[in-house]
Amino acid sequence: MRLLPATVTACALAAVSAAASADDGVAKHERIVLVGVPDAVFTATAAALGPWSIAVEATADEIPGDAAAAQALAARHAATAVAWFDGRELVLYDALARSSSRQPAPATIDDATAAAVALTIKTALRKPVVVAAAAEPDPPPPPPVVPAPAPAIVIDAPPRPRRALAARMTLDAGARLSGAAAPALARLAVRGALTERSWRGVGLVLGVEGGPSAQVTAEGVDARLSDVGVHAGLELRRAVSPHLWLVPAAGVSVRRVALAGVAEDPGGAIAVDEAAVGASLDVAAAVEGGGRVRGGLVVTASWHVGRVRYTLQGQDVVAVPPVTLGVAVRLGF
Repeated sequence: MRLLPATVTACALAAVSAAASADDGVAKHERIVLVGVPDAVFTATAAALGPWSIAVEATADEIPGDAAAAQALAARHAATAVAWFDGRELVLYDALARSSSRQPAPATIDDATAAAVALTIKTALRKPVVVAAAAEPDPPPPPPVVPAPAPAIVIDAPPRPRRALAARMTLDAGARLSGAAAPALARLAVRGALTERSWRGVGLVLGVEGGPSAQVTAEGVDARLSDVGVHAGLELRRAVSPHLWLVPAAGVSVRRVALAGVAEDPGGAIAVDEAAVGASLDVAAAVEGGGRVRGGLVVTASWHVGRVRYTLQGQDVVAVPPVTLGVAVRLGF
């Protein structure tokens, strides 16, 4: 799934558009999915629809074979329209009106022909979609001396687009670096993100993080350090091209840092089993590339509320600094 939210050129324009939609009861398009189109068409369409607050998404999904497949594709991507090329024709499926149209397509795509295709799409999506009910049947014939009343026409408000949630999952594998006072820890994080088209690319993120413990090397201590936690936060996905995304994120983690092993004491060996539970504030930046399955790189900075320290006879054995850094590779789908 590839998403590029349209850019709103003026706050006043967005407010007027939203007010008009609420006043006249006409359904407005909010997102279109372009299936298998060239990058030039994607870029031109995003630029053309940006001022109208219509998001543009490009996908490598299979081209729909009929209206039912197009409707299902629109529902999966929380879109109100789907467009693709069928030979020398541009096919546009309107998920609000549940109808499709065909327009001639250029033989080759360059900047000029891509702009023409984008204009065709914009013109189609800017047309109001109104669903009118059939006229009521004529009343029974009145007596001859009384003229029959004119039939009444009732126009129902168009159905509101159904809200559709979209979910993504990421798997991050890397390391957390704490400096010389604590060993580096291998990390594996699994996170799920939930979003909806009206959230403008913002997603709710929940996840867990852990990994194998690390050996602590200190005089008189033979122990291992472990760190596991749960995470909650928000992310913002922004497409810079049909196959590349920037994903900044921020959130809060609750972590359990534990030290377990054996320490030498003047009276003999003693067991060490200490644990501390605390919170951290996390910020991350990721770059993702691909199609439905994406790969990427993520860098994370964590600020721990309170410092985690383990001492033996007044000397620090492990001291986790307030700020740690993490680097990981990412697999998303």
